[in-house]
Amino acid sequence: MQAQLNILKESTSRNTPVDLCDEERRLHQLKYNACYGRLTLAQKYSAAELSQYGYLLKFIRGKGLTSFAIFISGEKVATVDCAGEIDLEPNIKIRD
Repeated sequence: MQAQLNILKESTSRNTPVDLCDEERRLHQLKYNACYGRLTLAQKYSAAELSQYGYLLKFIRGKGLTSFAIFISGEKVATVDCAGEIDLEPNIKIRD
């Protein structure tokens, strides 16, 4: 794990996320996303699953048991509730 963190520290100083391999890019996007620290443990697990399919954490709405995280992948949207349940077809509109 320490080796991966060192790779990330080195890569962020000279490479963009596009220059990294897929696995490093996913780890980079999760670790350095400002909202990631606000996720529950269950949401973090679901975020890791979604990142394998190209989803990125966009923002979090609500607090505590009513919070949910919004993930975007191109035109696709997914939500994750505080219990970590993933909804790949949420009934929400995302503003540009």
